[in-house]
Amino acid sequence: MKKIGFLCLFITQIFFAQTTEKKVWDLLLSNQRVEAKKLYDKELKKTSKNNLEIFLLGEILDEENGKIDFKEEFVTDFSKFDESKYYLTSLIKKPFLLDDISDVGFNNNSYAKIDRMATVPHYEQNPMIIYYKAVADRNRKKFDEYSVGIKKLNSLMNWQLCGVFENLNDSGIDIEYEPEIYPKNDKLFDGNSNGMFGWYNPKIPLNEGYQIFSNESEYGNGIMYSQLFAENPTEQTVVFNLGMSGSLKLFVNDVEVYVNTLNNMSDLNAYQVKMTLPKGMNRILVKSSIQSNSYFYLSITDEKQQNIESLVFHNTYKPYEKSTLATLAVEELTPDYEVYLAQQIKEQPNHVLYKLMLFDAYMHNKKLDFAEDIIHELDEKYPNSSLIKTRLAKYYSHKDDSAKVNEIIKNIELNDSDYYYNIVVKATDSNWLKSANITELEKYREKAKKLISPLFYELYDFLINARNSKFDDMIKNIDTIINMSEYRESYIVKFSVFYDTLENDKQKTIDMLEELVSKRDNYLAVAKLIDYYYAANRKEDVKRLLLER
Repeated sequence: MKKIGFLCLFITQIFFAQTTEKKVWDLLLSNQRVEAKKLYDKELKKTSKNNLEIFLLGEILDEENGKIDFKEEFVTDFSKFDESKYYLTSLIKKPFLLDDISDVGFNNNSYAKIDRMATVPHYEQNPMIIYYKAVADRNRKKFDEYSVGIKKLNSLMNWQLCGVFENLNDSGIDIEYEPEIYPKNDKLFDGNSNGMFGWYNPKIPLNEGYQIFSNESEYGNGIMYSQLFAENPTEQTVVFNLGMSGSLKLFVNDVEVYVNTLNNMSDLNAYQVKMTLPKGMNRILVKSSIQSNSYFYLSITDEKQQNIESLVFHNTYKPYEKSTLATLAVEELTPDYEVYLAQQIKEQPNHVLYKLMLFDAYMHNKKLDFAEDIIHELDEKYPNSSLIKTRLAKYYSHKDDSAKVNEIIKNIELNDSDYYYNIVVKATDSNWLKSANITELEKYREKAKKLISPLFYELYDFLINARNSKFDDMIKNIDTIINMSEYRESYIVKFSVFYDTLENDKQKTIDMLEELVSKRDNYLAVAKLIDYYYAANRKEDVKRLLLER
């Protein structure tokens, strides 16, 4: 009888939690964030570490209430859930995990979080985590650890290259230039307006994990060919794992096995293609549409994502047999995290979290065609939700529809004026900052005061003090911002110069930059420090820094 009573109580608790969770989501999606946070803290927070969905809801609530400084503790608690591995792609650029490193850079907190993630058993084989850890090590001048990390990716790097061929309006991806079918380096090919090219092996091999076309992109938009020859001791099933910056085609033994003309800046392993790799020598050819910051990533693994030690790769021509599409048995796969989140949506179609996470995963890899249906469905169901609208704005931003983005931002500003997103957008809008009067800045400073993280308040206070020429108060703002930033490198670079311009303390600026350069591999800090050395006629110090680079 006691067992029956306990079971009834357990079921009642689950039902109550689910009902309360839905109420919190309803409040959040109707922009009642403070009320949602209060209900969550009262009814759900105590059980959050036992349920991943409830745990993530709490973090989302904090972010929506203006929190940006999530500590390593989040990773520790998050990683205790085995299924958290399926959320990494969705969350990696959120302040929960690493934030958008390309935008805000690293700080001590993000280093601690990626170091922690790299030790979690169900994360440590994830290429994205391996790569971020490697980059974090390089930034901390741990160059040996960086090389070890890049090697763990097992990406194909030592390519033979040919190009750059003409690519007008990306039409070149569908033009068959001669190296596509001619793999030998005993002749030159016509690149149309770009001249004549042959197959070549770069003198300086890359060690980046990605094949990056930095020199080649100086030609402007173009087509590059990259080839390798894979010696396979026995016919076997393999998986090609792909990431790319733009349109790409993959050929195996002169057969087009994969094409993507929709992608723009995906992460590693965003796409996967399974096939039967024939015994013997195999030509692997990648055709890339390049412009600035162009790259692709390619690794070949078995079906369990393990490296295939028996494959031997050559970057000079080797005789091979042509294949057919039928013998290669090509099958495009869906990444496991997309499969998992789609299944959760199928099982719980009314749970908003899974749709948000799948949308965020698609957007991380710029799979806009997949993301479109999700975000429009959510926007139709929650037409006034700022949480949904910000994601809709991000979608249209990647569609290069600036008019639609501006319309959405304006609507959020009118309908939800205290939302943290408005405060951030205004603070980063240089045109508005130039035209806004003191009263407007003070209004937004008061809005920022209500947010969890104090950074935005300090930024607006700094702007107001700048307008009033209160230089001493500006320095106090800068001190506070840097102190609360956990040594965020981008802040050091941006704000250090104010000690020179506002206090005429050039040496303090130099000291801050020198300290950063001694600890971190930060090009912007080096460039700024070189400027100061030049101004002080410290030529030997300039020479030393350049040689170190």
